[in-house]
Amino acid sequence: MAQNNSFKLTLAPSIVHTHIFALAYERKLSEHCTAGLKVNYGARNVLPCNRIASNEIGQMLNMTGWKTENDCHSHGASFHFRFLLHKKTSSRFYVDTNLGYQTGKFYGTDFVFRPYEYIPIQYVAGLKGGFQFFGGGIGIGNQWTNKKGISIDVLWVGLGLGKNTMNIQATSMAKGYFNDVYGAFNKYMSKREDLIDFLRMDISATYDTKGIYVVAQNTMPVVKILNVSLGFSF
Repeated sequence: MAQNNSFKLTLAPSIVHTHIFALAYERKLSEHCTAGLKVNYGARNVLPCNRIASNEIGQMLNMTGWKTENDCHSHGASFHFRFLLHKKTSSRFYVDTNLGYQTGKFYGTDFVFRPYEYIPIQYVAGLKGGFQFFGGGIGIGNQWTNKKGISIDVLWVGLGLGKNTMNIQATSMAKGYFNDVYGAFNKYMSKREDLIDFLRMDISATYDTKGIYVVAQNTMPVVKILNVSLGFSF
């Protein structure tokens, strides 16, 4: 019986988005080409790159404390096209190209800020935000399929690039102090223009009496290593 269709379950430990479970459908187009659609969901208790957030964003907003027990959820979908380079055997090497979209939210955290530098008064503000990522990449891997249709798929390494947009909102019941936080933000950014240019980031902020709102955009790499999928072909 020809095995033209496959369903695969993936645990994808990519560097940017970890703890992601993905379900993929793949269709054989020819002896050497397949196409597939993958949907995913990810959740974790600590934000990716949280140490960077503690060191950098914490200073940017003049924080004196940062909770690391954040609740982060994301989901997305991607389309991939594969070139199978060897003749049909139980083991085949492939080149994978993909294009996808990922969106997520984080919340359940707060930060402590001092509205006045020389007055020891602190206020707590709630922090939440989200991101949208669109990009693509290329990778290499192997897949093994036995006579019963059970398959193991290993993407050895994948490299990609995409545009990421992050929105951060910090709001507080203590109204009227975020103009000072906004001033601290601009002062922080002016001291790190070289780093921002190096990271190709575009960062802007606005504020009102209720809070401060930061939007950051940049082009960022995506790295995938040893993505293992288990599936069934029929």
